[in-house]
Amino acid sequence: EERAKKAAFRDLSELTAQVKSKEEETVTAVTQLKLERDVHQRELEDLTSSLESVKVKHEQNIQELMRHFKNEKSEAESHIRTLEAESLEDKKVAKAHLGQLEKLKSKCEKLAEELTQNENENKKLKLKYQSLKEELEAKEKHISNEEEHLRRMEESRLQLKDQLLCLETEQESILGVIGKEIDEACKTFSRDSAEKLKVIMSSHITCLKFPVTFLIYN
Repeated sequence: EERAKKAAFRDLSELTAQVKSKEEETVTAVTQLKLERDVHQRELEDLTSSLESVKVKHEQNIQELMRHFKNEKSEAESHIRTLEAESLEDKKVAKAHLGQLEKLKSKCEKLAEELTQNENENKKLKLKYQSLKEELEAKEKHISNEEEHLRRMEESRLQLKDQLLCLETEQESILGVIGKEIDEACKTFSRDSAEKLKVIMSSHITCLKFPVTFLIYN
């Protein structure tokens, strides 16, 4: 019984330590996952905000370039019509206007190149966004797997907790049985002691009576 009691206490201590260790592991893992999720969420929000800003800026640049292009084209066409309407006497003026037209054409070509570059940069940003999106999805999948692992750890912890409760119940039962046996032993010992006391008292009374009788007869 003493060995069973010690074994029960030892098992209880081991299970208690295991439960505490599992709980600490669970708390640490949950905290780490929350931190990673917050970081990923902030990264996604920053990236989304950056892409939206770039997109708005790109659209504004395109609109501005288109306005410049249309204005310059309109001005060039207006100059051409003016030059065609002028007489041969105005050749010098026409040459000057043609020079301006060449400059305007060159400027329009540069604007067209800038527009093409902006479109290429926009394509690169879209590719980068897609790559980061796929990376984030992979991280979210990893987090989901970690959460499944945590769920299994929680189930294991609950099982250990149930075993601990069973052992505590068994321990209480064993202690109750031991207590009853101790009570019975105490009662038995008390009865034996009372009977022995009665025998001793009876012996003393007999011894006291015998000398008195002897004196009377003498």
